[in-house]
Amino acid sequence: MRPMTKLTAYAITLLSMLAIAPGARAQEPVILTFAAHDTDTDMAPLTACFHRYEAGNPGIRIAYRQTPIADVMQSVMTSQVAGASPDIYNVYSI
Repeated sequence: MRPMTKLTAYAITLLSMLAIAPGARAQEPVILTFAAHDTDTDMAPLTACFHRYEAGNPGIRIAYRQTPIADVMQSVMTSQVAGASPDIYNVYSI
């Protein structure tokens, strides 16, 4: 077995440091929350678009939060106060 050169030792040290660095770890997936009052059946075409987007953009996931139309305003206010607002609201309004 050949002795380790300084360059080899340096490369091993550098790679070891990068492996434990915070940026070297796998990134947590980004979850975008989409809130609406539509039923799963009504959302089917948009859900298919969400799945295609997720497939083309690894690391991004779209979560759908469904709220009955009668509870939308209460849900919006409650999520605002709790600091858990969705990223996107889609609310039907005349």
